[in-house]
Amino acid sequence: MRFANQVWDTYKNNAHLQDLFETGIGAGVGAGYQALFTDMTPEEIALSTGAGAVGALAMRPLMARAGYAAGRQIDKRIDLDSALNSDPMFSAMAVGTPGNIDLYRRQLAANPDDEMAKLMMELSQAKHNQNYIRPDGTSRGTAEGLVGMVGRQYGDNLAQLGVAVASPAVLAAMGQRTPDERQADALRAELAALEAG
Repeated sequence: MRFANQVWDTYKNNAHLQDLFETGIGAGVGAGYQALFTDMTPEEIALSTGAGAVGALAMRPLMARAGYAAGRQIDKRIDLDSALNSDPMFSAMAVGTPGNIDLYRRQLAANPDDEMAKLMMELSQAKHNQNYIRPDGTSRGTAEGLVGMVGRQYGDNLAQLGVAVASPAVLAAMGQRTPDERQADALRAELAALEAG
């Protein structure tokens, strides 16, 4: 159990490990889509999955930085802190926000044995540490953390989805034969052998 707690604490406090874990889940979903809905070979799926994972791992920090930069500008112009973090619906839905953490703290204060609230508090704290705390330990503004979190969470999805959907067409354009084309070639060769023999 101590090892599991060490792994969880590392995940909770390491943005790169969170990126790696979440990108792995996305890669698995993309590979499943390709296995079920395309005629790609396992080798092509592996190539596409690797390309998608590399793209996603590059996009997550880039989109997060772009989000943090945009959010900083919003924080300079508009005070969203009290409006967003005091809204009960936003606090319930936006995991990792200060309002979400406060929501779970209140739930745990009212019912310390609520296992679901404990789990959600831990998950929320992991997202908060990743997106609302700078590497130097200072806090980010409300919009800075929120827009950065959205960029981080959806930037990799866009990269992986784009690679997963485009891969069949790209591979076909590169001269790769689809399984149907390979089967047709084999049948043609078999028919030619029968006609010749």
